[in-house]
Amino acid sequence: MGEAKRKNGDKARFERLNKELTNLGVKTDQFGFCDQREFLAAESRNPALLETYAKWVMLRPRDAKYDAHVNRIVPKLAQLVATVLEEDELEGSCEMACSLLTKGLDRLGVWSVGMVGSSTFEVKGKNIWRGLHTVDHAGFPGARLGHTWVCAPPFIVVDASIKRQRWSGDAIYPYVPSIILDNYGQKTKPTPQDVISAEIRGEMMMTRNTIPRGVIYQLEPNLKTFSETFPATEIVVDELTARYIPTAANLSDGALEEINGGGEKGRIGREIWDDVIAPAFNLNP
Repeated sequence: MGEAKRKNGDKARFERLNKELTNLGVKTDQFGFCDQREFLAAESRNPALLETYAKWVMLRPRDAKYDAHVNRIVPKLAQLVATVLEEDELEGSCEMACSLLTKGLDRLGVWSVGMVGSSTFEVKGKNIWRGLHTVDHAGFPGARLGHTWVCAPPFIVVDASIKRQRWSGDAIYPYVPSIILDNYGQKTKPTPQDVISAEIRGEMMMTRNTIPRGVIYQLEPNLKTFSETFPATEIVVDELTARYIPTAANLSDGALEEINGGGEKGRIGREIWDDVIAPAFNLNP
């Protein structure tokens, strides 16, 4: 009974979100409707509309036929993107991977949205632990902190850039797969270690002599409400335990063809789509 009540609640929430978007003139039956002129105009007035889109994607009712389609498309596309990043030697490329995945999935008939948040990775028994935190010191002005991945229900996590996080030569590197896919979504509660870098936690201990568990909701004020729809999850891949703590939605404004257009190295989106993705899915040029 509890599960049925939850599903009815999710359906009602989805219908409210759908009505909100259609009242703005957005055609929600079209993939990638977040790129429509009506959506972009409304988002310029209300930046929170991107979060509405994310929740719409997450709560959208699905059937077995659609899920089977997603299960055919997502793993294949994620591996293709991961291979491109490796071949082009693109490090720290989570933003590019997120854009390629979301824009590509739009064309392949899969609803998706990018996620921004913190991620931690541990090889238990080997004393290896690494984190990509949203609460950290920026390495350079304008640096994007944390990590970026994709949510494409039923896949809670689609991470095609995890092997390219400047870990070559690091002890954790052999344990990190080329992609991480999680369609199980084992919920977990985020901890300060998940969200706050070791350096900042050390500074807090020096000044406060403690790290309250609730401090993460002070430092990441959107975390609590965002987690109601996008909870923190944990997945085990062989010896690696990966934890993903989403804090906000993320989507690229540009077209797929323009991805990496200003990059110093690597193929641009048009080449990746025409030469790699489209042929793999037997799509006509």
